[in-house]
Amino acid sequence: MKCSCPKCHAEIELNVADVTEAGTPADCPLCQAKLVVHRESFGARVYRKAGEISCGNCGEILGPQTYCASCGTNFPDYFVVSPGRKPLSKVKKVKLRSSPFSKQISFGWTLPKLQPTAPRDSKPSGARPAAKKGPAASKPMVLILAGILVLVLAGGGYFYYSSRKAAAEYTQNFINTAYCMQTAADRGLKSCAKLAADAKTKMDAGQTAPTRLAVDEERDLKTLKSQIEALMQKMKEPPEKYVPANDKLGRLYSSYLKVNNLALNPPAVPSILADSATKVEGDYQRVVKDFKSGLPEDLVNELRQASKRHQSLKPLVD
Repeated sequence: MKCSCPKCHAEIELNVADVTEAGTPADCPLCQAKLVVHRESFGARVYRKAGEISCGNCGEILGPQTYCASCGTNFPDYFVVSPGRKPLSKVKKVKLRSSPFSKQISFGWTLPKLQPTAPRDSKPSGARPAAKKGPAASKPMVLILAGILVLVLAGGGYFYYSSRKAAAEYTQNFINTAYCMQTAADRGLKSCAKLAADAKTKMDAGQTAPTRLAVDEERDLKTLKSQIEALMQKMKEPPEKYVPANDKLGRLYSSYLKVNNLALNPPAVPSILADSATKVEGDYQRVVKDFKSGLPEDLVNELRQASKRHQSLKPLVD
């Protein structure tokens, strides 16, 4: 395979079979930088730029297309070169200004000091000395309240940190799923239009042979569907603020499935196929219009940033 050093951009040759998802160490022959090469699935392609990744099938550099221009593989896995000895993720990490666990918390629990017993004097036994008033009597209570306050603040900080982390993970999965789904839907709609045109041509020529996609085209649609299903499984329990957005994505998924099913199982009657193709396309465009309205601002911004790298996302943001 061919890849380039992220530091000096020198070309590096590696054996494709030796590269794993966990990462394979490599050294740059020019600058001697320690690198690691690892494999990623097509579903994470939205976070990678063209030219910095290599085809997982033949090892050639990938361009902006959803297929490899060298070997023709559609939606291929790809290789990424990162500095160091650990794979470098493109997922944005949540950066918090402060973390409740950045410092160790010590609770200064101390027992109150007891005053020494005063010597007996010649006062009558019935006389009792007046109790001393001061802050020493309330010190244990202050310490207890301070400890409770620290625990409450630590618990609240952990909840905030966990919420931010869950939101970041959901955003990443949302963008990946939207990218794969829109790519697959666009491919399916074009396949349906092609099937309808072929069926009409055969009917006009007096042919009755059923119209179906080529074997490799069907395989590509099924591959994308499997990746989308795996991504949707990760989004079953979204953070509360993203529940409406998740519902919109679910409706987009249902409409996409109609497109995919029609492309893989076209009706034998040309007129029915043509009507069905028009219907599923209209339904999908309607759902896309609804999908774009009312999304949280942070998801919209992420979609716009991703659409600058991948044109297939533009229908979901324009």
